Amino acid sequence: MSYPQRRLFDRLGIRRFVLETDPYGNFLLQGYGLGTARDWLRLGLLYQQDGLWNGERLLPEGWSNFVAHAGAGMVRAGLRRHVLAQPDAQWPVPEDAYYMAGSGGQIT
Repeated sequence: MSYPQRRLFDRLGIRRFVLETDPYGNFLLQGYGLGTARDWLRLGLLYQQDGLWNGERLLPEGWSNFVAHAGAGMVRAGLRRHVLAQPDAQWPVPEDAYYMAGSGGQIT
């Protein structure tokens, strides 16, 4: 757990975020991240700023655009690489808006 904490979370000011792992210790990055609302807000802002945080590049340039578009072979409507597109225009936001959705209706 120390690598994501040192390389990303510490730089964002996130102190108690938990990434669950499989039985072998591999991070389950398709979900299973447990954090406070402020932690998720910081991650959302990082994506909104295309990986820049206080002038420091934490994610590769273009990462936000990359994860917001479907990859080859993704056939489920609205599915993206790591985030979801706005389904059925249910919210009054721009068409290119996207979000991270968790269990129990948690949305960033």
